[in-house]
Amino acid sequence: MQPIKILWVEDDATKLEGMVKPLKRDGHVIFYAEDQTEALELLENNKFDLILIDIIIPTGIKNDLADNHFVGIDLIKKIKEEEKISTPIMVLSVVRDNELIKSIKKMGIENILQKGSLLPSELKKEIYGMLNIK
Repeated sequence: MQPIKILWVEDDATKLEGMVKPLKRDGHVIFYAEDQTEALELLENNKFDLILIDIIIPTGIKNDLADNHFVGIDLIKKIKEEEKISTPIMVLSVVRDNELIKSIKKMGIENILQKGSLLPSELKKEIYGMLNIK
């Protein structure tokens, strides 16, 4: 199996390190971005097979009032607007607001997972299913 490159946009990635252990054991590579700015820089300079995005992330811009208020939605919009980025996106968040989930689905994101109850093996299964990896 060819290793996959995943960009995980999460402001508290250290707590979720255990979530990716099964993926790393299979030889896959995980890049972390703590905010929107860092994610956009990584996307500019790298090609990924999948982008995992938390909805509540900082912008990365000092003193930005939008910090931590559904900035992940803005990031998804920016990625979708960028013609050269066609990487599949999966949302992994604690946000359970039905209206917000509907708006994410309207952007073409079907894979929306709840961070709190998800096991590492389930995350791996979801990612493999999304990328058609057997």
